[in-house]
Order: sequence, then C-alpha cells, then structure tokens
Amino acid sequence: LPVGAFGGRREIMQRLAPLGPVYQAGTLSGNPVAMAAGLATLEIIEHENVYARLEHKAEQFETALRNRLDLAHYDAGLTRVGSIFWFWFGGGRAPENPSQIHPGAAERYKQVFHHALAHGVYLAPSAYEVGFIATAHDAESLRTAVDVIAEGIVKSK
Repeated sequence: LPVGAFGGRREIMQRLAPLGPVYQAGTLSGNPVAMAAGLATLEIIEHENVYARLEHKAEQFETALRNRLDLAHYDAGLTRVGSIFWFWFGGGRAPENPSQIHPGAAERYKQVFHHALAHGVYLAPSAYEVGFIATAHDAESLRTAVDVIAEGIVKSK
C-alpha cells in the first residue's frame, strides 16, 4: 500500500499544522487501511528480526559477488549499506556525488542492466540508482542474481 504516514525530527514535525504553518494532506493520509497495513508491517519488523535477516542476506549477496569477480579487474566497485547496494564503473574509490561518476559508467551499466533483464534479474534502470535486497529474496534467487550480474559485468568490459 502507499505510505499513509511519515515522520521526522521534532523541530520539523512541529512545523506542520495544527502546530505550525505548513499544511500537509494526501489521499491516503490517515487512511485506516493504509494505517493498519503500516502498523502490521511495523509489528512484523519488530517481532521477526527483519533487519538482521536482511543484513545477513545482503552480506551473503555482497560476499558472493566479490568472490565471483575481482571487481577491480573489471574497473568496477560495489558499495553496500544494509540491504541497499550499488555497483559502479570507473574503478578507484566509490563516487560520493554524481559529478564523480566515470563518464562511461552509464553505458556499461546499461549493458549490465539489459543483460540482467534478459536473464530474469531486474535492476534499477539507471547507473545512478541503487538496488535493494528484500525479505522475499531467497538464497537461490540471490545466487542467480549474483551469477547474472557477474556475467553482465564481465561482458560490459
């Protein structure tokens, strides 16, 4: 379901009506179904150790991809934080802003993206976007993703 709530630091939230001058409204703001779905999601996250499971899956994914390829040999790199990952081209240190991304990175990423898509692995369509490991990903789907992404990186060189 779409997001039915949001939050932030106290000083920001106090800027919203009725306490502050900023009015915020939306179709699903406070919608009972969206709120029930959000509450159920938070309860699952709390009771099923979701973040630890995601960290474990993402760590396995990262380790497998690094073991499969010497990324530096392919002038590529991989950054992962929790269940979010991003691989880039151009070697060296990870870019910290768009201007540091190697000029040929988008073309190489495009090749990897289309290779992955043709083999049943959907990545974000832009070299400037990240990927996500989800609770729905099982060990087999992550192994497949590693194999397909590694093949795409090799072919893009």
